[in-house]
Amino acid sequence: MTLQIIPPGLTTDESSKPAASAKKFDRQEFFPSSLTDGQSEQFRLLGAYGTGHAGVLWRYPIEQMKDGELKFAGFRYTTDYPGAQPEGIARAVDWSNPARPKLDNEFVKPKKALVWIAWSVERKRPELLILEQRGLREGITEALQDGDYGFNDDAVAEFVLKISRRGTGLDTSYSVLPKPIKVTKTETEAMAEVREMNVASLTEGSHPFIKPAAEFTTDTADSEF
Repeated sequence: MTLQIIPPGLTTDESSKPAASAKKFDRQEFFPSSLTDGQSEQFRLLGAYGTGHAGVLWRYPIEQMKDGELKFAGFRYTTDYPGAQPEGIARAVDWSNPARPKLDNEFVKPKKALVWIAWSVERKRPELLILEQRGLREGITEALQDGDYGFNDDAVAEFVLKISRRGTGLDTSYSVLPKPIKVTKTETEAMAEVREMNVASLTEGSHPFIKPAAEFTTDTADSEF
């Protein structure tokens, strides 16, 4: 059976659709916006859409009421465009004001993101690539449709993606460059480690690299009472 590599929605036209915060702990996520001007990082894709390791999702921040006020409560993912104002979506920020106040009755826009589990060459670990930049998605689509860039029998990419940033502020641009590089034993072992992960878990409020809190049960057979 042929492995489906490209997630549905990656090649669709976005013309009719609307176009990071501090972390308390390491979520093993990478955003191109975390790069500085002139910086680049390399990633090897682990798995594909057909193995559950890649997908095109809509992502937006949410707010929840806490201690009498709305506060940031993480991000929500959906497979379909959630509309301009889905339930719980966070208010927009007034970036022209140094105090960065929230704007009532104005909300952020959900963003389309290519989400892919990949091996970070720099940090030597699997991470979740979250690519909201349209240019990067198009560059990866072009590479995947090129016969020179494929996946081995373990569903590991036989190439590395170099993601780069140039400029700052409104002059920022991103680029992606694929380069054929032999898969290492470490990367093959990493694929085995993430084999059962699925990016679709994000739409259910879970996360591939964050385990749920342990559940404790009482075995009545062992009870002294």
